[in-house]
Amino acid sequence: MDEFRDMVKALHRAGIEVILDVVYNHTAEGNHLGPTLSFRGIDNASYYRLSPQDPRYYMDYTGCGNTLNVTHPRTLQLIMDSCGIGSRKCMSMVFASTWPLPSPGNCMPSTG
Repeated sequence: MDEFRDMVKALHRAGIEVILDVVYNHTAEGNHLGPTLSFRGIDNASYYRLSPQDPRYYMDYTGCGNTLNVTHPRTLQLIMDSCGIGSRKCMSMVFASTWPLPSPGNCMPSTG
């Protein structure tokens, strides 16, 4: 974080603003066949939107195999806290990509 912050400060001194685009609508864990890297192993049902018919499958509104469950308070807190930390530490602007999501009835579960 120190090296990144120093780089941003140097860019600011040169008159260059910095925008950090952070994606919060999906993760690298993919669908039910993907690797367990973080949230799946911590609390799968809280961090991801799961199929109501069969919760071993993920709702895939993103085309990436999963969709974060931003309606869960801890998931939303994670997003809000990380945006706040980024903007307080060094960024000119933090852009959180959450992409408009359709209603659950308009999406098929990701079954691989």
